[in-house]
Amino acid sequence: MKTYLICAAMLAHASHPGWAHQPTQTSEDTCNLVATYAEASGLPVELAVGVAYHESKLRTHAKNPTSSAYGPMQILSGWCKHGDDGCRTVESTMQASMVALWWHMNRWFVRWDWRKTAHSYVGVVVAIDKDRAAHHAAKIYTTALWLESQEQCQCSRGM
Repeated sequence: MKTYLICAAMLAHASHPGWAHQPTQTSEDTCNLVATYAEASGLPVELAVGVAYHESKLRTHAKNPTSSAYGPMQILSGWCKHGDDGCRTVESTMQASMVALWWHMNRWFVRWDWRKTAHSYVGVVVAIDKDRAAHHAAKIYTTALWLESQEQCQCSRGM
């Protein structure tokens, strides 16, 4: 139920005019895939969906032309050793993405700090354009917080 509420909120919000990317037919499937893997891994679904939206616009087979990043969460190839088959399938790409997200969440002294996790995940520390990277991380963080508020709102309504 949680994954459904979060993805429904994300897709409804992203479909409003003014958002940089309108959801496609496959966006719902990708969102549910990311949310399901995050929930099964014990990670915050809201943050994982926020990362996937801002990194790939919820595209399952997204590929960054300037780096080795690919998949919905734009996992870097170095993390692929954590997938069952080295990121040759969507499933192993998602496994590696969850390991990377977990690592970034536990990297800081204050565990599960979503703001620091978003900054770490997008590589603000090593980014060439630190202002752009910081802005990108801030969008992920605010989207995750917004999704969390939507889920709490829906749950308090008894949905």
